[in-house]
Amino acid sequence: MEEGEAVSASPPSTVEERVRAILCELLVLRAEEVTSESLLMDELDADSITFLETFITLEKEFGLDLPDVKADEATLSLPVPDALRKLEDMAGGTTFLEYLKEDAVRSVLGASASRSVRNELFQQLSVGSFAKALNGRVPSGIDPDAPLASLRLTMLFRFLTVGTLARYVEFMVAGRYAHR
Repeated sequence: MEEGEAVSASPPSTVEERVRAILCELLVLRAEEVTSESLLMDELDADSITFLETFITLEKEFGLDLPDVKADEATLSLPVPDALRKLEDMAGGTTFLEYLKEDAVRSVLGASASRSVRNELFQQLSVGSFAKALNGRVPSGIDPDAPLASLRLTMLFRFLTVGTLARYVEFMVAGRYAHR
């Protein structure tokens, strides 16, 4: 290497590293500011435009066709379990919000539980147990002891971490989602 020649960093190799690099670029943050546990909205200041840009970039980066969020304003205002049940009954692939439910329930019950058992457990989760099941934490101003059913679907966006987003991308890349 010649003196003064730029040293290029090796490209990110894991899905999470690639997701973190995308978020750093879109949010103009340093790599050390974006960790697996970072809450996208509360800590990284991601907003609805950032989510849109992130999903478009993830589609290009990973060659994915991510499902559109099937929620309208009325659905976003429903209690979490009711809203997610409504989304699951709609045609289309597994959205990020639906994935959050499945990821949380899978971490508690394992993959083999029936849909009715998964739905029943999800109805009983507290906000704190939901955050813990996602390997995250409860955003500030939300009572961890409150039932998850007391939150509106729109509040789930505050629970999104970099790690959860990376797991969703891995899930989608693996092709484990079902088009109904």
